[in-house]
Amino acid sequence: MKNLATANWIMVSIIFLGSSMLLIHSLNLDLQKWKRRILAVTGLLGLPYVAMELCWRLYIGVIRSWPTAAFYFAWHFLAGFIVAMLLSTLVPKKVVLSIGSISSVVLTLYGIVHYLPRHLGGAIHLSSLGIGLFVGASVSSVCRWFNEGDAESQEASLPD
Repeated sequence: MKNLATANWIMVSIIFLGSSMLLIHSLNLDLQKWKRRILAVTGLLGLPYVAMELCWRLYIGVIRSWPTAAFYFAWHFLAGFIVAMLLSTLVPKKVVLSIGSISSVVLTLYGIVHYLPRHLGGAIHLSSLGIGLFVGASVSSVCRWFNEGDAESQEASLPD
């Protein structure tokens, strides 16, 4: 087992506290329903990210085989997903979708073009982060889209 550097401990602590605060903030009834759901999911996904970060930093550390490469991909995919979900609560959904789709294509192409066996970690990191951004933006936009449809149908069913 390795020791964790102070900077990594600080970063893991910040992510853990931020995820906990998102979970607590999602209980606020003053927020819109879709925003509470997205904040809760983002907070819940932040906790496994912290566990994966600690597992990588303390036990794995280097990509040695395809299972560790898959773990590395999932770890950074989850990071991109979380970032996109957080962005969707701050900016309009069209902006989040365009950021997610453009970064998915650009970062994946960059990872493919600059792929060398010695740069496998960087290629996986960039492509998984971009794909995670795209999937997170898509999921949050679909959630907002369904919520807008529910709000319109509820307004239409109200008697005058």
